[in-house]
Amino acid sequence: MRTSVFKTAIGAAAVLAMILPAQAASAATGTAERGTPATAAHLTDAVFCSYTVTADWLRYRTGPGTNYPTIGQYPYGTVLSAYRDDVQNGFRHLANGYWSSSQYLRRTGANCYQ
Repeated sequence: MRTSVFKTAIGAAAVLAMILPAQAASAATGTAERGTPATAAHLTDAVFCSYTVTADWLRYRTGPGTNYPTIGQYPYGTVLSAYRDDVQNGFRHLANGYWSSSQYLRRTGANCYQ
């Protein structure tokens, strides 16, 4: 029972991680609340890669630092899409517009896309 509940939680997190990047388009205008505002050049030249969460739980925030509010958490093993070249203050910019500590994100393969 415990294992199936854990697998269900991991599956649900994986689905959310796939759905949330769709919000990146709405975050494209950028706001102070979300951290550094996006620019047109930043969006058109952006390269995204897949990253796997290596912490038991990884918080995602509205900006690149612990001084920004925590919105939620991703469980271990969740695969996320994130900007390849956008790391500020040790936080990687996720495709869904949020930020997570790059220390707990491991690049998954060489699969990057524009």
